[in-house]
Amino acid sequence: MVVVGVTGGIATGKSVVCRVFEELGGVVISADRVGHEVLGRADVRDRLIEAFGRDMLSPDGTVDRRTLGKFVFGDPAARERLNQIVHPSLLAEVRRQIAALRASGFGGVVVLDAALLIEWGPAGLVDYVVVVTAPEDQQMARLVEQKGFSAEEAAQRVAAQVSPQERLRWADAVINASGSVSETERQARGVWEAINSGCHSRESGNL
Repeated sequence: MVVVGVTGGIATGKSVVCRVFEELGGVVISADRVGHEVLGRADVRDRLIEAFGRDMLSPDGTVDRRTLGKFVFGDPAARERLNQIVHPSLLAEVRRQIAALRASGFGGVVVLDAALLIEWGPAGLVDYVVVVTAPEDQQMARLVEQKGFSAEEAAQRVAAQVSPQERLRWADAVINASGSVSETERQARGVWEAINSGCHSRESGNL
């Protein structure tokens, strides 16, 4: 079994790359989806209420991620507190799912879609790191146009993540998703073929 981590800044195009990998036979673990599940746990929710108050809850009592984001993305200390509450459970569940696939005898490619892969530390978690890139102004434009964020919210989200240079330091392959969707898909297929050639790994150098 091979574990491929796909990472990149918010709105760079990771979802397109992961979709292509899934279509080609990969099993995708979405850290964002796992994060949703973790936020639904009573113990995590209670700690978030203690840290940030009940104003970040939806009318049904669940955590409103958009509102929570407004509380933390402009405040590094608040963001660090959020990470301390959520990330241990999130990462533990990601590791559990990977281990379960390995224990089942799965012999294919597991794709970990994780924006925060570099912050977690890829070593020991994935075999390959694929970094998806796009210019920051394009990231912010996508957030405004596709997610309905304000320009200020978009800028805060982009600024809050690890620098592109730090991501690229870990990259075994880089996909430039600043162009058309079809061009991003073409690059993704090429990276998939390189991974499945079995000729490279994190230890032996870039794809």
